[in-house]
Amino acid sequence: MSDQSSTSSQEDIKLILIGLVRQTPALYDPGHVDYKNRVLKDKTWAEINNDIGIPDFVVVVVVVVVVVVVVVVVVVVVVLLLLLFLL
Repeated sequence: MSDQSSTSSQEDIKLILIGLVRQTPALYDPGHVDYKNRVLKDKTWAEINNDIGIPDFVVVVVVVVVVVVVVVVVVVVVVLLLLLFLL
């Protein structure tokens, strides 16, 4: 019973998180005027954190993972473009 309750709670948190992020395109839309505004994005993530009640370290881990994924994607694209032009 507690596993089902825990899963339901996690799903609720995920849905709330998705809704909060959707309300703030600056977090995910590169075309948004504030997309590169790090201060605003950090403040927004902190507000989302407060709304959901996720511990700060989890938010930091999520942000670090997202940054690492973006860096890896950029590196892969650059390498593929270099290979394309060299061949």
